[in-house]
Amino acid sequence: EILDEESFKGKMRVRLGPVLVEFAGTARFESIDETSHRARLRASGNDTKGRGGATARATFSLAPEPGGSKVAIETDLQIAGMIAQYARTSGVIAALSQQLVDEFARNLGNEIGAQKAVLASQSPPTRVAPVPPALSGFGFLWRALLSWLKRSLWRRARLKGGRDA
Repeated sequence: EILDEESFKGKMRVRLGPVLVEFAGTARFESIDETSHRARLRASGNDTKGRGGATARATFSLAPEPGGSKVAIETDLQIAGMIAQYARTSGVIAALSQQLVDEFARNLGNEIGAQKAVLASQSPPTRVAPVPPALSGFGFLWRALLSWLKRSLWRRARLKGGRDA
């Protein structure tokens, strides 16, 4: 659910070892710096059965590279309560984190490919069809981040005279 331009509310189901956990929570962009192509997000949620909660801060940044852009993601995740015990003993956090980043990278690559087609036609990106993420619980976050990345890439491309971002 979109609360405002920078805040979102959602649910997510995650398997932490032997336990299936459903988190309900919010995510909010704490800062968006269009000039330096950086954004910082804070997310928090609690297990709907009261077994614990999680908070995360993530920083996303874009840096130019030959033929494109590099997207960097730094995350600090804190898990508390009974669910933290399952996560720590099973070593699932690293695997889950990698899965989420891989899925994000695939969706971002698809989105950038669609954006390049729009840039090639030199028309503003009015309605590029969003690529639905496979992990629907993170859909609101990915769509918000992809929207920010598209705006940043579009502005940078326009400043460069329409060359590839």
